Amino acid sequence: RYKGAPVGIESVGGFKTVAQILREIAPDLRIVEINPRGDKFQRAQPASAAWNAQRLSLPMDAPWLSAFLRELQLFTGVNDDQDDQVDALSHAFNMAYDDMGIGEVQRGSRVGTSHLK
Repeated sequence: RYKGAPVGIESVGGFKTVAQILREIAPDLRIVEINPRGDKFQRAQPASAAWNAQRLSLPMDAPWLSAFLRELQLFTGVNDDQDDQVDALSHAFNMAYDDMGIGEVQRGSRVGTSHLK
């Protein structure tokens, strides 16, 4: 379905070898190494602004949607216990916007901030 889509891998610290290993075991994957800029809170700002402007869409029938929205709602950017999905969203958005020149990530049905209340 998403054949040829880039797979972003954070390339810092102990994760630097992950991209190399993936290239070896799955040469068909289009691996993009991500060198994070700023902390998780700073990286989340572009996706947050797009979310608040209702420019991000999520599949409304996804089994993971409730947990994902809950994590977004609770995210503070300061030592959150659960922030991996927020970081993944931030990386995906920033990859699409900055690196790929797409401008916005949009899939499925539109979800706005009213769903977080």
